[in-house]
Formats: sequence, C-alpha cells, structure tokens
Amino acid sequence: MPEPASTPTPSTPVSRATAAPSCESMLTAVLLTLLLPRDAKSFQISHQEMIKGVRIGGNGKTLRFFDTLTVPIIENTADEEDLTDGMAKAMEEYPDAAAILVRRHGVYVWGAFAFGRSGIDID
Repeated sequence: MPEPASTPTPSTPVSRATAAPSCESMLTAVLLTLLLPRDAKSFQISHQEMIKGVRIGGNGKTLRFFDTLTVPIIENTADEEDLTDGMAKAMEEYPDAAAILVRRHGVYVWGAFAFGRSGIDID
C-alpha cells in the first residue's frame, strides 16, 4: 500500500517553480472575472481582513490589512493545457501573486496553504 501524501504545514517550502497549482473552479472567481472590465489585467483589493491569510508569491510573508492584493487575470482557452503560456507570462509579470484568475474558468492558487489544500472555505 502506498504511503499517504504529507499535508503541507506553514513551514513546508513550496515554490511556484516546483509546486503544481491547485485549480479551483469557484463560482465567485468566475463571476469576478465577468464583472471586471474585459480589458482588466488584474484584480486588486485592500483593507480586507481576508487578505491577511495570503502569502506573497504563495510562500512569502503574509499580506497585512493595509496591503494591496493583486491577482492577475488571463483569458481562458478551449483546452486547459493551453493555459500554460498565459500563466507563465502572468507569473513573470506578477512575481508576488499567489494566484491567477482565469476568465470564465476559476482560479489557480499555489503555496503551502493553497486554498484547495487548506480546508479553508473560500467560496
């Protein structure tokens, strides 16, 4: 019988270069991408309690209440594997991002406590 996978902890090092992102097809993320202007390249928010749990780059220091969380937005593609170029470009242009919104699809997140692995209810 295979060994169970270990659960990430706050001290688990996770790098955007090596970690597989978690894809979350959340209605709220889809709606957000539809409500923003079609030419919006990112979503920004500050002065929100919820951003205090987001780590810079997915594994850096946590944001603070007065900080601004910026999440890049890329266009969806017919096939998920075709998102690679857009995601790579967004990660390069937004090195502090811990997530990428995909218009009409959802959000990809990564880090020691990526939403799908944390048990946190984000929808």
